[in-house]
Amino acid sequence: MAVTTGPITVDAPQTRERYGIFAVAEREVLPPGALLGGVQWITGNCGDAIGYAVACADSLALKTFASEASFNVATPFVVYAGRLCGTVGFTEAEQQMLLMNKLRANEQRVVEQVFSDQLFGESPGLANATPNATTVPTAAGVNFVESIGRLEAAFYNEYGYAGTIHMPFRSGEAAAGQHILYSDTEFPLPGNDRVWRTAAGSVVSIGAYSGTSPAGAAPAAGHQWIYMTPPVKIWSQPDSVLEPSPIEGSLNRSTNQETWLVERGYVMGYECGAVFAIDATLPTQTTT
Repeated sequence: MAVTTGPITVDAPQTRERYGIFAVAEREVLPPGALLGGVQWITGNCGDAIGYAVACADSLALKTFASEASFNVATPFVVYAGRLCGTVGFTEAEQQMLLMNKLRANEQRVVEQVFSDQLFGESPGLANATPNATTVPTAAGVNFVESIGRLEAAFYNEYGYAGTIHMPFRSGEAAAGQHILYSDTEFPLPGNDRVWRTAAGSVVSIGAYSGTSPAGAAPAAGHQWIYMTPPVKIWSQPDSVLEPSPIEGSLNRSTNQETWLVERGYVMGYECGAVFAIDATLPTQTTT
């Protein structure tokens, strides 16, 4: 059929945020000034507790004492979205709305990538950590499910509360296919209706992680590096303080094009510096 009129403008398809680091991390507004110097917090959760045998009153058990509470520091980074536009007819408010939509649609992926490889000075993260993440040893033939179990065993030998496992998309699908994840709707994290967990209660983030080694090397074919950290917290600037570029600063009068920009500051981190990694072999699918 021939088109005899122009298209009618309608509402865009509805969208919803995908599952990822934003679903499992605690979220908070970035404090004023933190975009320049980052944040720090004090914690007493790091270290170990030790048991001893009950003895007679005159036999005093020898006890050892760990260091006192420590400071944890996290450094800032920025995610931005830009639009180069020569379309006539959009108002300034419409251009800024489209710009904000672009930022919201893409920033979780960028945050996961930055955190995954500690890009743009972000710290603490996963790969390229200083010092590098503790590598959990594996042996030839160790399957995917066993790898996740070994990762959790090593992590919980060092940290006492429920941790967060960071899986690239392919690993997340493999974990679901191996039935080692369950959807927790009874104890979701604040602001979310559910989270994925393992049998041990570890929260699982599935996202745009690189899957590289602690030193930043690409994984071998059929492998991906999976990480585990204490709970992650994200501080970010709210929409109310963002300043999409105004028309006065966006219009290039020599080309009649507009360059629109908006950026959001982030800080993210976890306590104790406890990050573990394992080189997991992805399960293979066979067809008959």
